[in-house]
Amino acid sequence: MVTYGGTDYKLDYVNIGMPNDGVTSWIDIKDITNSFTTFETVSATEQKEIDLEFQNEVKRMLEREKKNGGQI
Repeated sequence: MVTYGGTDYKLDYVNIGMPNDGVTSWIDIKDITNSFTTFETVSATEQKEIDLEFQNEVKRMLEREKKNGGQI
C-alpha cells in the first residue's frame, strides 16, 4: 500500500508498506520519498520467481506477526 502526504500543498513523504491482516497497524513500512529506481524488463519466468519470493516473504512476516502478538 502506498501512502503519501504533506502540508501546504507540498509533498512531504511517500511510504510503501504492508498492513497487518486486520489493517489496524503496519507489518512493515519503508520511506521511499526520494527514491528513484529503474529496472530492465523481466521475462515471465523471472516475474514468476519474483512473485513467489514476495509471497513467501509475506507469509513469513505474517507468521512472525501472529507469534509475536502483532509485532514482526
